[in-house]
Amino acid sequence: MLDILDLALQVCRLYLWPLTITMSLGVIPLAIINYWLTNWMLPSNAEALVAGDQRVVGAVRCVWTTILLIVIEAPLASVLATSYLGRVMFVPAPRVRDAIREALPYVPRATLCHLLLRGVLPAWLLLLVVERGSEYSLAEMLLLLLTLAVLVQRTTAPFLNEILLLEKNPLQAADPQAITVSRRNRMLHGSNPSGLLVQALCVSTLAILLTLSVFGALLSAKGIVLDDWSVRERTFVVGVPLAMWIVAGFLAVVRFLAYIDLRIRQEGWEVELRMRAEGSRLLEQLP
Repeated sequence: MLDILDLALQVCRLYLWPLTITMSLGVIPLAIINYWLTNWMLPSNAEALVAGDQRVVGAVRCVWTTILLIVIEAPLASVLATSYLGRVMFVPAPRVRDAIREALPYVPRATLCHLLLRGVLPAWLLLLVVERGSEYSLAEMLLLLLTLAVLVQRTTAPFLNEILLLEKNPLQAADPQAITVSRRNRMLHGSNPSGLLVQALCVSTLAILLTLSVFGALLSAKGIVLDDWSVRERTFVVGVPLAMWIVAGFLAVVRFLAYIDLRIRQEGWEVELRMRAEGSRLLEQLP
């Protein structure tokens, strides 16, 4: 796992801008949706003057709800980044537009899987039923339970994006022998549950530490650039989600490399990778 984390840093350094672009294309729509779902939890300035501590309580509630949403949505945001990383494996000079063009036919299928099977749509619906302006509700408690359930599901089957976008398995097939997404999930993840659990624990701990570090770096950058070292509620409302999305981009690279490592260990995929890379190189040399 340490080797994978080290290699992920090198990949992020070499392909920083393409990964930033592809992640941003997934993050921006989700960030807008999250803002629309949670911004009402922050009282206005007029309300804050009357309510006193209500402003702080509203900021904590907004940040906590946004954290739960980002935890659920992070794999969905990394769909295009995963497609680009797949091209990095086989193309000497991959382009973002080619990765997006190749991924477009499979993006609706990946989005549907994340919306319905990985808890994104139920999370949005839970927040839609919360009455705006109300106190903490049952729906928000159910959102926490949903997040825990999604984390357990993701621990046992973390490589859904890679199966959908790189292996291109169908969701359903008339042929009973065809390898569908669910069947491929069982084949890939069923043989190493303890390894996946250890990997999930390591990644979760790393995600918390990295988010705190990135948030601290953002606070320092804000203080140096703006000469403003004050920490207000809006600082957390904006800074914490931004730090989490940055860390989510790095963890998407970690997940992709862990997927490659698992396939090499289980299926001897290294030979296939070398053959496909050599085939791509030869095709590019043809007139």
